[in-house]
Amino acid sequence: LRLSGDALAGGARGNESDWRNMRFLRAFTPQEALVSASVWRLRSGDEEPLLVQFRADGRFVCPSRAGTFSYRLEGDSALIEWDSLSNDRLQLDMAAKAMAGSTLCCPLCAASSAVRLEYVERLPAAPPPPRRRRRACR
Repeated sequence: LRLSGDALAGGARGNESDWRNMRFLRAFTPQEALVSASVWRLRSGDEEPLLVQFRADGRFVCPSRAGTFSYRLEGDSALIEWDSLSNDRLQLDMAAKAMAGSTLCCPLCAASSAVRLEYVERLPAAPPPPRRRRRACR
């Protein structure tokens, strides 16, 4: 990629016809800078705490649950969309590096449960490669 003013342009290595163009729009907000590409500990009710990841592209990943979900930041609030029937609405506390809110099980029901998240660490820029399983010696 080549830098030209506030834009990047170029192609995939070895294939200039596979082009890319990007233009800088704005800097991250403090909330986006904290949450994007980070790992958090999620606590909900009496369940065992889970480590979850907020990816910079809006994906929300919970390695212990099947699927990739999404999240949105709106100022100091976050919405985690687990699926069509379950969302977490959370308030972000920047100073404490924590979020708290509740899970709304279904838009038609009033049942909810408390949810808390605590910041753990940044995600590495590139995820580590998958580890190969070693074959047992015979």
